[in-house]
Amino acid sequence: MSKVLLVDDEQQFRESLARRLNLRGYETVSAGNGVEAIQAIRKFPDIDVVLLDRKMPEMSGEQTLRELKHFRPELQIILLTGYGSLESAVEVGKMDAYSYLEKPCELEQLVAVIEDARKNKKITMERHEIAFVEKDTFGHWLLGSHNSRPGIIILGLILFVGILFSPMPGRLLEILGTPKTGQLTDINLGYANYKKMKVDEGISDYYSRVYKREAHQTDENGKLTSRPLTASETGFRAKVMLGVLVLAVLFWASGAVPIGITALLVGVCMYFFGVLEPNDIAQSYAKDAVIFVFGVLAVSSAISKTGLDRRIGLLLLGPSISLPRFLFLFLPMLAVSCSFVSEHALVAFLMPMFMMVYISTIQQAGLRQDRNLAVLFVLSLT
Repeated sequence: MSKVLLVDDEQQFRESLARRLNLRGYETVSAGNGVEAIQAIRKFPDIDVVLLDRKMPEMSGEQTLRELKHFRPELQIILLTGYGSLESAVEVGKMDAYSYLEKPCELEQLVAVIEDARKNKKITMERHEIAFVEKDTFGHWLLGSHNSRPGIIILGLILFVGILFSPMPGRLLEILGTPKTGQLTDINLGYANYKKMKVDEGISDYYSRVYKREAHQTDENGKLTSRPLTASETGFRAKVMLGVLVLAVLFWASGAVPIGITALLVGVCMYFFGVLEPNDIAQSYAKDAVIFVFGVLAVSSAISKTGLDRRIGLLLLGPSISLPRFLFLFLPMLAVSCSFVSEHALVAFLMPMFMMVYISTIQQAGLRQDRNLAVLFVLSLT
């Protein structure tokens, strides 16, 4: 079982609290100052919750907290203070502590906060991209954590290989190999670039010509010549792209690997299986929409790691201190802003902010979830 570290300069308080927590099934480690707390964290890697006194001689609680977070950012630190106030809560939020409690506090309240902090550890580890794998069960290893889900990765690879080696549909071969006649009865009339195709040119021929995807063969004189791809060769590349699409959607939706790795995997597969030339692959990544999406993801990740999520959320929602102000002040201002700025950009930026505010709000309220608040935020952006 994971350990709870008690950091307080009052030995009698530490011993009393340790006995009470031991009776509740917790294994505790004690430290009388910040230096001993840092040594304990290095010695016991299974410590995941720290009860830290804010007022201590030599190294203060704030300084100890910063040192502990620097060494292990996933630690859940609960500050104990004898001066409970709104200002104290604000300071705790700025210091990236999980919560604060006023000394002395009821044991039931303390145990409840410790349990919530332990559950929040996984979210914190995902924020800092630290792999969190529960031990002793193969199922937990397969499930993994955000950006590290072995089971989803294995499933995606199985689906990808299954699509590649599945029988080629006869209808697909017919569509790819039938030449264009310009008549409404053409089987390939629904092709996106049908109008750009030449008469008597099939989809395979058009793909080979435009994207320079020609096959090489040796003629009777031993010379290396080029020819357009056959319907079967083009169909194989179509199956590759279908498999890549399934793989990318699965990885992106489940968070099996980082989004950047997923994007690079798409490009690597397109190059390895000869779907496009390297220059064409690079041009597809250089489009404005792709750059914008990756920019939003990068900014969101940076904000989350630096701990600015709460501050930005409070800044954006600062005027909305009540539900009427949120509905009749913030949302109308957002609607007006959409007249000048792309609504897609605003939604892409605000949705992560709303998610961060939602998580911070339910944590401060001691709730596991708040369906009404989540629905309100989602509907606000639709």
